[in-house]
Amino acid sequence: MLAPALAEASRTAAMVVIPARGADAPIVPVMDIVAEDLLQEAHGPVVVIPATTWNTFDRPVVLGLDLGEPGVPGIRLAVAVARRAGMPLKVVVADERCEDIDELRNRAVAILTEAAAELLPSSYDVMISPHEPADALLAEALEASLTVVGSRGPNYRGQRENSESRRLLRLTSTPVAVVADHDPTP
Repeated sequence: MLAPALAEASRTAAMVVIPARGADAPIVPVMDIVAEDLLQEAHGPVVVIPATTWNTFDRPVVLGLDLGEPGVPGIRLAVAVARRAGMPLKVVVADERCEDIDELRNRAVAILTEAAAELLPSSYDVMISPHEPADALLAEALEASLTVVGSRGPNYRGQRENSESRRLLRLTSTPVAVVADHDPTP
């Protein structure tokens, strides 16, 4: 009953912050059913904070950027958090082909500029990774204060295991914000 109430509150909240509560999971947090259901129905950003999180304020904000379907709400959240907290911004683009790194980096910069030009810091890192998105983000999330990823739309319950954001949430020990690029209301 908690997830529907939090999902409804997410209509007007700036974000919903919940703990990852995994029974007997002191090292690798395991998302519980409330977090899973909330991610399914939320109208805004959901930040999941593992119990293993310590002070990470001196670390960068990491943004997972999908060049094919960039999520503007997620971009704006990552950029705003980094700016307000005075943290570095690191943008991760995963492209298994990595054919033209300069062109991928230029596309990423163009997307960031279009989505959040007025908030962008004067300098930020754009990393092009030849790995799968979840693997690339997981590697960077270990050294992040916050990792921000988008959610393209409601994942049907049978597809949850294939979600990159959910895989990241299950495996990281640092906070992750999942930002809906959709309104789950039909």
